[in-house]
Amino acid sequence: MQTKKNTNQTAARVLALYFVLSVLWFIGTDYWLFTSVDDINQYVRWDRYGDVVFILGGGALLLVFLARELRRSEAAQEELEESQTRYRYLFENSPFSLWEEDFSKVKQKIDALCLQGVEDIQVYFEAHPETIYQYIADIHVLDVNQATVVMYRAANREELLGSLQRIAPEDCQAIWLREFLALARNEAAFETHGVNARLDGERFDILLRWQVVPGHEKDYGRVIVSIVDITEQKRAEELLRSAEVRYRTMVEQISAVIYVDRVDKHSSNIYSSPMIETLTGYTPQEWLSDPELWSRIVHLDDRARVMERNEQSNLTGEPFDMEYRLVRKDGSVIWVRDQAVMIWDEQTHGPVWQGVLTDISARKRAEEALQQSEARFRLLLESQGEGTLLFNLVGEIVFVNPAAEELFGVRAGALVSSNLREYLSPEEANRLVDKARATPRGQSTSVEITIQPREGEKRWLLATLSPWYEAEGQIAGGLAICRDITAHKNTERKLRYQSTHDILTGLYNRRYFEARLREMEQENVFPLSLGVADVDGLKQVNDQYGHTVGDRLLKRMAAVFRNAVRRGDIVARLGGDEFVILLPNADESAAQKVLDRLHDLLEVENSQSTEAPIRVSIGFATAREAEAAALLFHQADQSMYAEKALRRQAGLYKSA
Repeated sequence: MQTKKNTNQTAARVLALYFVLSVLWFIGTDYWLFTSVDDINQYVRWDRYGDVVFILGGGALLLVFLARELRRSEAAQEELEESQTRYRYLFENSPFSLWEEDFSKVKQKIDALCLQGVEDIQVYFEAHPETIYQYIADIHVLDVNQATVVMYRAANREELLGSLQRIAPEDCQAIWLREFLALARNEAAFETHGVNARLDGERFDILLRWQVVPGHEKDYGRVIVSIVDITEQKRAEELLRSAEVRYRTMVEQISAVIYVDRVDKHSSNIYSSPMIETLTGYTPQEWLSDPELWSRIVHLDDRARVMERNEQSNLTGEPFDMEYRLVRKDGSVIWVRDQAVMIWDEQTHGPVWQGVLTDISARKRAEEALQQSEARFRLLLESQGEGTLLFNLVGEIVFVNPAAEELFGVRAGALVSSNLREYLSPEEANRLVDKARATPRGQSTSVEITIQPREGEKRWLLATLSPWYEAEGQIAGGLAICRDITAHKNTERKLRYQSTHDILTGLYNRRYFEARLREMEQENVFPLSLGVADVDGLKQVNDQYGHTVGDRLLKRMAAVFRNAVRRGDIVARLGGDEFVILLPNADESAAQKVLDRLHDLLEVENSQSTEAPIRVSIGFATAREAEAAALLFHQADQSMYAEKALRRQAGLYKSA
């Protein structure tokens, strides 16, 4: 419409110019001929010839100009129609709910309220809630896409547009109120969370955004609104909060102290469970406010060795496990066992110590009593549930309790007089003896060891070592109290694997991929190429052959990916049928080689397999600097969808 209007205006100006030139021509030529030609016949001939020349020449030029303008107008009109077609396609096929709306009447009313002296729009609407629906009625919905019809469970657009009040119940008016406030502030963009209702009455959480179309910033005549259903995300957040509450409740109820400390000289406190006050007399708040409290209340006789071990653990990251004395707030002394491991904390973005502080005063008193009476010592060892061994400095076992024999998988009496090296590797046996020799009297240390029973599988043990002294005060060997931690180690290894790997395919998972991508960006690993792959037709395979076949297809795809990439490349499954390939130090050429190898391997796999063929759409993008890395995933994703669209257009398959 605008193109035609411009063309008509141009044509009118040309005709007006032609008319003016015609007048000037006829007046000018008549005057010149009248003053220059004496013969009237010659004057008439020249006058006629001049008119013919002007009419023919000027008319031809006018026609040429008008024809050129017409061609330009037609080209502009075609370009405009093509742009509108692309817009309509994107609008209609967007997976998100999109609305095209006219806010102009509401904007005029709100501006009128401001001119009438209403200073606080929110207070006004809260005082006149009945007017909110009146303002809502003035919002003219120009169009909605199909995703909107599906989201609100309407039969068609007409049903949805005729039921707008049903999607915004009275208790959901807060969204509209926030939108009206944005209009009063002349905001060109807006975002909020809220609740809507589907036409069947089901309520759901939404994320609403709108943006004023350029050119309508003053009248708000065209606004594009997007709505995303975030019900599942809200539900997941609520479940996470509930889990955190349960975990905190559990931590605060157990008898030991659970703590989180910084990795620094004084192990300054980040969190301590309430039991810390019962144990030490100091409140959790006092621990938080005084970074040096722990190092200050460690008993003076133990402080040097504890601080030395703390510094060593901070440097090496080795687990901290010590028994030492603390001076309570009231001046009394208690023995504690302090066990901590270094972990990565997502909140502080750094390492922290996560540990357990246990009051072992009673155990220490028992150990002192055991030193006074060998009989009571033996009785206690025989009856306790943890495996106990007494060995000399050459590793010969001189005493065991039944629990130890059960741990080592031998018959009663078989361990005594045997050597540790028969069940442990020479290195671990020597380590036990050396640890026992190096541990100061009255103290203990812990080590993890593996044993290989003569019957059964290898086991992991946590051995708490104390030195064994003869009556004369000479070191004779060590006492090891062993606890079977095989299940714990297996669980730990499994959890560590599961935290970074996709269970079905064995590839890395989204969490690991995102962490490595951030690391590569921070370490400036460029050029950095990223591929996004989508297994096409997985849903059809699942529907036609069952999920077992679909799962095998994903595993086959994972195997192809592993064989196609280079050593050091990262392949991860994001979920469903989505995979990513991260190629450090790879430019476009290197990425293309991987892509070519992948296509070749896919062809081989499909030719050799009797199951459903693997069809995949892949898009790659390369970043050469940190600024471009932020768009890397988006570019690769767009490239993948472009390939998918080309395959679909080419008729390679009906749907992905």
